[in-house]
Amino acid sequence: MRNVKNVGPTEKIIRIIAGTTLAAYGLFGASLATAMGLAALLFGVLLISTGLISFCPVLQLLGINSFCEVETD
Repeated sequence: MRNVKNVGPTEKIIRIIAGTTLAAYGLFGASLATAMGLAALLFGVLLISTGLISFCPVLQLLGINSFCEVETD
């Protein structure tokens, strides 16, 4: 199975910002010893990584693609 980009540029920015916010909260706002802090950190890292590589396996399973390539003539 080929990994095709399915995260568009706007969603990519939102994922990276939200992921950074969640990861920072997990590291500094909530103690990593708590389930909430660890979950926030892991989910934040997941959002950052899917934003950086422009691919989300959950979106692929759901058949959603917000990435559109600009056609050039």
